Amino acid sequence: MNMYTVPRFRRKGICSMLLEKLTATAKEMGINAFELHATKDGEPVYEKNGFHLHEQPTYRKYGNT
Repeated sequence: MNMYTVPRFRRKGICSMLLEKLTATAKEMGINAFELHATKDGEPVYEKNGFHLHEQPTYRKYGNT
């Protein structure tokens, strides 16, 4: 439900790798829409991984985007 990276391990691709594995597994299960809340510090990694800010404010990703 939450992701947190200890500061000394940030910017090493850990979150991106976890997001890739989580979304790939979910897609195998037929899930193709993802929604999350992000802190300001977390926004760049989610945007880099295809999530887009939604008006609620949440980040969302649909299908193969």
